[in-house]
Amino acid sequence: MLVIRENASPYSKNAVNNHISCMIAGILYGTSINFYDALIPILARHHPDVLRVAIEFGETSTEFFAVRTRWQTYLSGGASAAGYAGSLVVTIIVALVLLFTDATLLIVGYCVIIDAIFIFVFVCSFAKLSVQRTFPPLPHGSSVFTYGYKRIAKTVRKARKLKTLFYFLCTWFILGDGLAASSSMAILIAQDQLQLGSDALIIAALIQLVAAGTGMTFWIWMQNTRGMRPLRVVILNSCLFGLIPAYCLLGLIPGCPIGLRHAWELYMLAAFFGLFMGAIYSSNRVVYAQFIPLGHENELFALYEMSSVSSSWIAPLVCTAIIERASVRHTWWFLASQFFIPAIMMMFINGSLLKDTSLLLRDLMLPKGRKLIAD
Repeated sequence: MLVIRENASPYSKNAVNNHISCMIAGILYGTSINFYDALIPILARHHPDVLRVAIEFGETSTEFFAVRTRWQTYLSGGASAAGYAGSLVVTIIVALVLLFTDATLLIVGYCVIIDAIFIFVFVCSFAKLSVQRTFPPLPHGSSVFTYGYKRIAKTVRKARKLKTLFYFLCTWFILGDGLAASSSMAILIAQDQLQLGSDALIIAALIQLVAAGTGMTFWIWMQNTRGMRPLRVVILNSCLFGLIPAYCLLGLIPGCPIGLRHAWELYMLAAFFGLFMGAIYSSNRVVYAQFIPLGHENELFALYEMSSVSSSWIAPLVCTAIIERASVRHTWWFLASQFFIPAIMMMFINGSLLKDTSLLLRDLMLPKGRKLIAD
């Protein structure tokens, strides 16, 4: 929990404690996201429909990959939609608290505590109601603090032989960076040039969450009823997302009345942001899950999260340099490339490559002397 005091010096003891608390919270949040992502392919793999197809057709069949992908899509998209619904509820609660108080830094700190309680209640509920599967004990002499890191390092050494896997991670390295930076630049323009207050930003956040839940429902329907593959959803949404920076670039044209020059444009872009953002995150997670063999979800999704988080400093650094040399609106040139380049790169990945890479990766993860497919 963070205790925020007004007028605190950035070098005071309280400020240092807040910084340390934020660092610890960030580490724990990243860990929880990793296990959350890894749980999706595990739940899909143990679904009765997937188990039935695995028995009838085998785990290397096209039917098995199709039904497993369908349930991964449902779980990933449904979980994201539920998450956006929860975010909408807690955002409304926080907005009401700020609306009926003086909205000091101390009140903001209490809002953070409300968020933490909200998360804690639902995490405990999941831990209580979910099925707890038992796994083999750690090897003799292994430490619970180092075993995971050693296993991740071993997995990376084996997985680096698979060019398709790392090619996909490179696309996510670029795309994830652009997704994180776009909202920051839009907020910066809203505060600096449009002079919008916190009320307008809260409204934009609510619009984004509603649009994200609606968008997730639509894209799940498109995939499960219209047969659209998750990879195509990522490519299409990346291109559509790239239209947001392209629209904002219109603001560079002298005399142009649009291009993020008015408050209503911020709300419109927030809706578009939500429609595409949830589908990109959810479908990209499903595509990556198709690479992963059973029993290696945690370490491979750790690699997935590292490729996303490790790039989160690049776009802010480049955007800061652009702002210093030109203006904040010129950053949209760079951000547009963060969506169109990954979309073009993903066009060279197809379903057969995903299936072959998954089988090769499963083969590599087996102990020496055991092979499930031919070399």
